Amino acid sequence: MLTIGLLTEAVIFFFSAFEPPHEEVDWSLVYPELAGMHEPGTDRKKPKAGDPVAQYLDKMLADAKIGPDLINNLGTGLKSLGENTA
Repeated sequence: MLTIGLLTEAVIFFFSAFEPPHEEVDWSLVYPELAGMHEPGTDRKKPKAGDPVAQYLDKMLADAKIGPDLINNLGTGLKSLGENTA
């Protein structure tokens, strides 16, 4: 049974070697915010203050009462966890 299984796998790998390569899908047609991500020379910039996505994220963080001090506490907790596990 092991020989039959391994031979079946070898035949499958042999035929898969001759498959045509998959073409790259342009996801920016579906998600326009992805346009220009793979172009060389484009820098990722911080979101602008008038950006509606940044405003929505700021509103979500304010509603959840997540502030800089809470994020700092999370960072120190992760550092101490790393030190304890080391």
